[in-house]
Amino acid sequence: MVQYVELTRLHAHPGNPRLAAREDVIEQIVAQLNGRLDEAHALLVRPTDGNGYEIISGHHRKAAAERAGIKQVPCWVREMSDEDAYMALALCNAQGELHPLEVGLHALHSGLSIRQYAEMQGAKPGTIQDRVEAAKVADACRHMPTLRLADCWRHLAEIHAAPPFSGSGRLSLAIAAPVDEAPAKSLEEMSVPGRPSKNWSA
Repeated sequence: MVQYVELTRLHAHPGNPRLAAREDVIEQIVAQLNGRLDEAHALLVRPTDGNGYEIISGHHRKAAAERAGIKQVPCWVREMSDEDAYMALALCNAQGELHPLEVGLHALHSGLSIRQYAEMQGAKPGTIQDRVEAAKVADACRHMPTLRLADCWRHLAEIHAAPPFSGSGRLSLAIAAPVDEAPAKSLEEMSVPGRPSKNWSA
């Protein structure tokens, strides 16, 4: 049964794989709200200690509701283990076109093997492997803007395959040039070309 929950009681999951909110998605949702969020687009949340709820699917919808001045939104409330909630973050965002680096970081910190993660996501192990390798390099360069690293995730995967670097300083130098030479892109610019946003699941 759908429950209406005040926005002040909804909190983002700390493992949300998105590196940043997509403004194009939020604005698209705001334009369709008309003063309320339809129950057909209810958020998926799980109860937390106290009187709050953790968002599993619906981070963009919550942001859109806040922007539109809506105080309560419909939610499906589900009891979920930490492990199930973490995996659901990626599964529920399948239609939201997660960026490859976002998938890689999520897989890297899932505690699962590449094959296990790929099976749960319905993806090829090789595809997940490339993204995890890029995520490992990005993790070693945390002092650099993550969004700019996302723009060259394939280069990060190639760097991972190269001989080990002596430290993150040399690693930063290896990727600084291609990152700095290209203009920074927002996540919406990194979406699949020609495919419109349909991210009510976000």
